[in-house]
Parts: sequence; C-alpha cells; structure tokens
Amino acid sequence: MKTIFLLRHAKAAPGNAWTKDFDRELDARGVKEAARAGELMRRQDVHPKLILSSPAKRTQQTIELAIQSSMLEIKAQYDRRIYEASAGELLNVLTSTDENINEVLIVGHNPGIEELLRYLTNESRPMGTAALARVEIANDSWEQLTPGGGQLAWLIKAD
Repeated sequence: MKTIFLLRHAKAAPGNAWTKDFDRELDARGVKEAARAGELMRRQDVHPKLILSSPAKRTQQTIELAIQSSMLEIKAQYDRRIYEASAGELLNVLTSTDENINEVLIVGHNPGIEELLRYLTNESRPMGTAALARVEIANDSWEQLTPGGGQLAWLIKAD
C-alpha cells in the first residue's frame, strides 16, 4: 500500500506590484497555521519517508515550520515541478517516486492539490490553507496511480 499526504501551503501575504508570486511569504496567520499543521501531523502519526515541496517561499516556510513543530527528523526536497502544478503534473512527480518509498508528503498550491485529491479519490473536497489530507492507495506501485484508485482516510484544516 502507498500513502500520499497532501498539504496545501499556509496563508500567504497578498501579492503586490513589487513581489513576484513565487516570493510571497506567509503572513502572521500563515505562520500559526503552518505550526499547527505540524502539530496535527504529530497527532495523526504522519511520518512520511519523503517530503516533496514546491520551492515557492510560502511552501518552504510552511513545511519548515510544520517539520519543526511535528518534530519530524526529515528534510524536505524542493521540486520546481510542484509550483503551480496541475493534478497531471503532480501525478508525474508521484509516478517518478522510488518504489521503495511508501509514504510521501506533497506540499503545494491550489488548484492542483484539490485537483489531485479529486483525481485520486473521486471526492471533491476543499483544501483551504494549511489543510492536510491522507490518501491511501491500494496498490504497491507509484506508476499505477489511477483515477479513483485512492481512498481519503481524513482531511484536517489546521486553523
């Protein structure tokens, strides 16, 4: 069995004419949400063997704060393909994952995170900022991810 954890980045400061979207940082609420997401990860016994994150500033801050508050001893890997990715692009990231890894946490952006959740589970659920979902996949191969092939075990909002 494979497990995919989906984490949407926490609340970011609004963009402006001087800041690129990629460089937007978490606002004060987002910092609290990211730390809370880590607490939820600890309570839900989330121990991914691989964390893949968008390299955008807000996703980096989200996962770094979440790792710190969850007390996980793992470092995130930043993958440019996750920034502004569609469900199809996120699937490409997942299908290239080493088959020896059974639990992956993807940290990304909407609408791609929600689209991936819908693709994997056939459930349309909102993924607000700092929402964390656990999707269980019945097969043993990342390459065989199929529409509706996963089951949503839980979805929690970290606010």
